[in-house]
Parts: sequence; structure tokens; C-alpha cells
Amino acid sequence: RYYDTLSQIAWFEANSDDQPHPVGQKAPNAYGLYDMLGNVYEWVLDRYYNKYDDTTDEIEEPLPPNSSAVTRGGAWHVDAKGLRVSNRVDVPRDYADLDTGFRCAIDDR
Repeated sequence: RYYDTLSQIAWFEANSDDQPHPVGQKAPNAYGLYDMLGNVYEWVLDRYYNKYDDTTDEIEEPLPPNSSAVTRGGAWHVDAKGLRVSNRVDVPRDYADLDTGFRCAIDDR
């Protein structure tokens, strides 16, 4: 479930003082990545599509009208069981709050 002791790699409900923290203050995971769990939810290029709300048999691509954006990884106010990369949270496409962000990355090879 986790790469290491959760409190060593993630800010979450038990250790965050109910606020986000600057990136890189916890240990990286086994891949050398910081804050993949906890601190803030991460926007991902994925969509949550609730097929049960659809009244047609066709899905409009790439974004059906009833699809939502997706965040992963948990945030500073989430309990330990909510900190999993596999957890998907559907949010409105225009959602904005302190508990959600994105990851900037470069390939330095």
C-alpha cells in the first residue's frame, strides 16, 4: 500500500496541522518522487465518467457531458486509508481549492 512509513513520506490528517506544506519536506518514495501521497490531491489527465447518468448509448469523445475531472493521492486533511494513488476522486472540471494541485516534472536525462 505504501512505499515506507506513511508519516515519513506524506502529510495527512495525523501530522499536517490541518494545512498544506511545501513540497520535498518528507522523504521521497522508492522512485525518488516527493509528495505522491498526501499534502494535496494531484490533478491527473483522466476523466471520471458515470455511465449510469447517461441517457444515450453513445459516449462522446473525448469528454462526455457528464464526465468529471479526476484527482488522486489524498490531501493533508485525509485519513491514512484515503492516501492511495489508486483512489480516484471525481471533481468538477473547474474545481479549485487549497487541497488540489498538479505536479511539474522535467526529464533531466
